[in-house]
Amino acid sequence: MRKELLLAECLSTPWAMEPGLLNAQAQILLNWRLRKDSADNAPGPAYAAPQRPTVRRSGGRGQGGAIAIVQIFGTILPRASMLNEMCGATSTQQVRSAIFEALADDTVGQIVLEFDSPGGSVSDVQELADDIFAAKSRKPIVGFANSMAASAAYWLMSQCTECYVTPSGQVGSIGVY
Repeated sequence: MRKELLLAECLSTPWAMEPGLLNAQAQILLNWRLRKDSADNAPGPAYAAPQRPTVRRSGGRGQGGAIAIVQIFGTILPRASMLNEMCGATSTQQVRSAIFEALADDTVGQIVLEFDSPGGSVSDVQELADDIFAAKSRKPIVGFANSMAASAAYWLMSQCTECYVTPSGQVGSIGVY
């Protein structure tokens, strides 16, 4: 039953995601559903990404000298779900919490959002983008595509104070499928 619920959720969700990776994710889900030996167990991760954004601090120990790094890897979803286990994903709720934690920390002077994401669900992306836009008035927020920020990820990254991408990185294309 879990498989049918997950598949129904994925098929009914509007996605702002790089089309090739969205198709690959759909194939993983369909193949998983069709496997007779899978019972109700999810397959192993197809994309090695942390299940929740991590906040790492680097830099000086003094007032405002540290940099908080929030990683946004894999598919972007409004909440943690079974898809995190299957494909590696990042929850908008967890990203929001990590940003607010960094804003409240007086030792943090700057926030870096590190992206490696093809995009994700449209749900809650506008709201998180608005939160990032508002937060940059309190502390600088740098977007860093290492090495992909497509669609919903680019939508979020475009709200940062400044943005960078690796030389071979991919950014852009906000579109809904």
